[in-house]
Amino acid sequence: MTPFSLGTVQRALRDLTDRGLVVRQHGLGSFVTERQRELENPWHCRFVADDSDSVLPIYSHAVQRMTVHERGPWTRWFGTQRDLMRLDRIIDVNHEFKIFSRFYADRALLRRLWDMPMERLHGANFKQVIARQCQLPITDIVHMVQMAAFDEEACRAIDVPAGTAGLFMQAVAHAGRALSVYYQEFFIAPNARALQFPEHTPSTH
Repeated sequence: MTPFSLGTVQRALRDLTDRGLVVRQHGLGSFVTERQRELENPWHCRFVADDSDSVLPIYSHAVQRMTVHERGPWTRWFGTQRDLMRLDRIIDVNHEFKIFSRFYADRALLRRLWDMPMERLHGANFKQVIARQCQLPITDIVHMVQMAAFDEEACRAIDVPAGTAGLFMQAVAHAGRALSVYYQEFFIAPNARALQFPEHTPSTH
């Protein structure tokens, strides 16, 4: 039906699959995926582009939302009494590599993120949602970065071999001095890009 050879078509499909534009299901065929939504004005995942001035586009996809009952690194910021939620996302950086993110927050405090339909969370800038819809401006964010071996869930999410080590980043956001708004973990697949941290919190109004 086309002037192209089977090998050319197969290579094209593989390339589209690698870029997340096509999903291939065994026994069913190949299908165009839902349009990726670019996350505007990223705060945590700012990777420097080849021009050394701009940052690469990123696309986020919300994959899971749940309540949290166990203790973990987030307990330091939220204690044991809060009704916590966890929201997982996969972030595609310029179709070059992926990041797995776990976002933890007080479910009552950020009720909008809990109630919002999952499809509306794709490409959403959580910081802007928190400021505009939850009426809670972020005044301070602390980043902690280290090399670490990723857990199995993170490896599966970003399509790297089990036991892969990469950049593990934690971010804690506050409103004022006393209120912890969210705690977030990022498992960043190995890559050659520079990660840029803004010097101050930009206005969201």
